[in-house]
Amino acid sequence: MRGDMLEPCVSLGAINRDVFSGNEVPFLFTCALIGIIPMLSFLAAYILLKYRGRKRRKYIKHHQDQVYQHSLDDYRTNGALHVHSDQMTNNQEKGSEKVVATEWLHCNLSRPVKVKFASDGQVHVENRKGNRLRTITIKSVSAMMLEVTEDSTEDPLALLRIHKEHDLVLIFENMAIRRKFIEILTQFLKAHGKELVITPTSHEHIFTTAETKEKRQQRLERFFKIAYAQAFGIDKKERSAVEQKECEDAMNLKLTRVDFAEALAMKPTCVFIEKMFNCIDRQREGRISFQQFLQLIMHLSQGDEKARIKVLFDMCDSDRSGLIEPAQLFELLRSLLDMTASQKGAAGMDAVTWKLFEDFGLKGKKKLSFDDFFSLITDQTHDLSKVGLDFKGVHQTFFDPKAGRTVRHDFVLEPTADVSADNTLRGRVKALHAHLLTYIEEHKQQIFYLCVFYVAILGVWIERFSFYMFLNETSDLRKVMGVGIAITRGSAAAMSLAFSILLMTVCRNIITWIRDLACPYIPFDSAVTFHKVIALTGGFFALVHTIGHLINFYHVSTQPIEHLRCLFREMSFGPAPPSFAFWVFKTLTGLTGVLLVIVMSIMFVFALWPKIQQQAYRYFWLSHRFGYIAFYVLCILHGLPRLTGEAHFPWYLIVPTVFFVFDRLIGVKQTALELEVIESELLPSDVVHLKFTRPPDFVYRSGQWIRLFCTAFCPQEAHPFTLTTKPHDNYLSVHVKAQGIWTWKLREAFDTNLIAEERSLQPRLRIEGPFGGGNQDWYKYETVVMVGAGMGVTPYASILKDLVFGTSTNRFSGFHCKKVYFMWICPSHKPFEWFVETLHEIEKLDVTRVLEMHIFVTQFFNKFDLRTTMLYVCENHFQRLSKKSLFTGLKAINHFGRPDIPEFLRYVKNRHRHVATVGVLSCGPKTMTENVGNGCELVNRDRDFPRLVHHSENF
Repeated sequence: MRGDMLEPCVSLGAINRDVFSGNEVPFLFTCALIGIIPMLSFLAAYILLKYRGRKRRKYIKHHQDQVYQHSLDDYRTNGALHVHSDQMTNNQEKGSEKVVATEWLHCNLSRPVKVKFASDGQVHVENRKGNRLRTITIKSVSAMMLEVTEDSTEDPLALLRIHKEHDLVLIFENMAIRRKFIEILTQFLKAHGKELVITPTSHEHIFTTAETKEKRQQRLERFFKIAYAQAFGIDKKERSAVEQKECEDAMNLKLTRVDFAEALAMKPTCVFIEKMFNCIDRQREGRISFQQFLQLIMHLSQGDEKARIKVLFDMCDSDRSGLIEPAQLFELLRSLLDMTASQKGAAGMDAVTWKLFEDFGLKGKKKLSFDDFFSLITDQTHDLSKVGLDFKGVHQTFFDPKAGRTVRHDFVLEPTADVSADNTLRGRVKALHAHLLTYIEEHKQQIFYLCVFYVAILGVWIERFSFYMFLNETSDLRKVMGVGIAITRGSAAAMSLAFSILLMTVCRNIITWIRDLACPYIPFDSAVTFHKVIALTGGFFALVHTIGHLINFYHVSTQPIEHLRCLFREMSFGPAPPSFAFWVFKTLTGLTGVLLVIVMSIMFVFALWPKIQQQAYRYFWLSHRFGYIAFYVLCILHGLPRLTGEAHFPWYLIVPTVFFVFDRLIGVKQTALELEVIESELLPSDVVHLKFTRPPDFVYRSGQWIRLFCTAFCPQEAHPFTLTTKPHDNYLSVHVKAQGIWTWKLREAFDTNLIAEERSLQPRLRIEGPFGGGNQDWYKYETVVMVGAGMGVTPYASILKDLVFGTSTNRFSGFHCKKVYFMWICPSHKPFEWFVETLHEIEKLDVTRVLEMHIFVTQFFNKFDLRTTMLYVCENHFQRLSKKSLFTGLKAINHFGRPDIPEFLRYVKNRHRHVATVGVLSCGPKTMTENVGNGCELVNRDRDFPRLVHHSENF
């Protein structure tokens, strides 16, 4: 063959503006479309969130109405009305009159509200969602003052003066609506024997003189600030005339019971608040002056032990006789117990108090002096020098000003060196080095696998980049597209590998099976985190790939038809060169690319926005369940035309697809069986307990979880729940708290009072699983710390049952676990009465005393609060009498306030120096598990044994 027999070479690469002419608008439209798609996904997610939230509120209200109606029917039949007070209030408001207006808060803020006039003599202010913003009571007044504007050129206003509270300023759309408001208010007050006094005024007068919530809050903050400054001798700077006037105005303010309750972070209706308020308000004016409040603070901050305990004594001594009756003390103690929402302690409180009287020789006394009362307290609590009363915003600041911050330790420890205390440059470097070293040691497996993953990703990217940049001389794409073709092809390879590996991280059944083989070299707890990292990495390269091809096809669109026939020999072209829109919307590669942008935007937005999973889990689940199918199909179709090169994605996908299909077949087999519900029980705080049949050959470990389907509604939607039975039980059970629509429907489906008469068949359940979690590895450690909060205690219901069953029956021959510390963190015991009953059963079976439990009631006050001190007195004495807790009836130790996680972990570490590792398991809200993880890292910085190994799950 001779050279003159070859086709003449075509010079490629030069940009021809004339060829691109007319493509400017399609090019800009495509770029704008690619940028708008993620924004539209966010907008769709936001709309669905609002829709789901409104639907959830309506559903819950409908459910409460059904419960209320059933209670009324039951009342008519049996004469007993069993209904929550909130439900009764909501239904009483059904027939109440309401007016829509705008509440003026201050010059820059207003909000739409609905004013409802209830039949019980209360006025409720609600937002447009129906949430209560404020309740106004008219019982204590004989008349109400209403100021209205008469200027017809501006929006009509009405100022309602509220006795002992901030005022209500309403803006109406027109005069007719305001007239309706005045008529309804007049009739409402008249029906309750009250009078309405209407005074005309101006807009300026209302805006200037209205005591809005913001104005009152500012005055209250100044009130408390001045009181604390005078009590503690701080803030002695000179003030200007304006500041001095503001201080005098604040000092003239008087606190109502509501203000005083808010300062103590309590409810105004609490008996404790009522007694303390009456103790200070000796003249019974219904308000506390600045001097009276300051005197209380001085007693608590500068007084001795007797002065502080005298405050409690005066609260009981309502008649100022200097003597109190036992009944008065009982009432105070019961009010403290009510604040813990404890039902168990109510029965034992009187017995504890009488036993205290008997031990101190006071049983025969009809009245107690202050010395008698003080002896009861000081015998149980030896350190009263720092006891005071917690006010909002000044926690632990005035108990002992000379000593600084004070902490009462529940766990006595030897003093340890604090590396972070050295504030020098060398000390900070040393602390940073210790932090990094500890972090690497605790996450060495995760770091190793991430390094392997990114080495593989960068390897395929560099290989494809170098091939198209330097080695692929047979193609002239580089001459036209430049370095862009190398970047996009490298990104395509990296993205293909990332999204192929992504399938492996969702093979839950296979992961659980490998985990059960006790493989210690794979960080299974980080599967979800690794899934997110891989997805974000693939998303980054997808973004680079998309932007790169927009630029590449811009260059292609500038080439004449002769060049295109040379570049794309597998395609046929007409006489005119194709437009930019042709490459994007009329080729399989371009069209599937646009569809992939849409699918990925939806999946990423619905996965990365936390509110979606919290409030609209159904849409997150649907976007992932069907989105990944569309994604992988479109990815394969995207590379079939091979416009810029052969696609490697199908080759990367072979092995992960085999594993994924096998995992899905296991899941399909598991969910094919419908299980009968043996027993369903509706528990307090909207919790439902379901006990159902156990499938044949269903093997699981304590601490594992399942996906639950219900045949009565949304049969294809599943939600994860932890099993609360022990593995050797012949049935399965879960505890589900009704929060979203799905869980409310599940509760309603098994509510015998609400089940429709025409329903002949009881709903059945389908399950998928079990799946492994970090909590299932508890048996691998000789010493274990378990921390549960909220509904995160459900794994420990199964684990602790399994633990005490195994140790009491010697079922575990080579059992590693010798000691378990269980820390339960809850706002109060009441929402988890079912778990308290479970702990009772566990304590009875714990004959070897392998379990030590600590319960922390977080909604209560700090260790040095007067209220907490009184509860400690009763708790300690009840423990001495019955070896049980006054609040729960358990042997477990009760604490008040949030736990000091690092201090507790050091306490455990010091008691178990003989072991190499201590397992720390946590389950609950993300903030709690993060705090436990940070605590483990902090304790591990000591660089000694035992090491703390943390496993966590979030609910």
